[in-house]
Amino acid sequence: MKLDNFSERHIGPRQEEIGQMLEKIGVGSMKELIEKALPPEILEEKPLDLPDGMDEHAYLEY
Repeated sequence: MKLDNFSERHIGPRQEEIGQMLEKIGVGSMKELIEKALPPEILEEKPLDLPDGMDEHAYLEY
């Protein structure tokens, strides 16, 4: 297992678990959850113009 960056070390929920959580709270998707949780005036439909991401080591050298 590669452990040199955060995304390789992070253990998040599996797709199946995400589906179970969404079902438990009564929503059909992450998009629906976000739309129900956040006020519409702060939702942005168009993609953000962000630079490419960096891994942890690259950021520490930045």
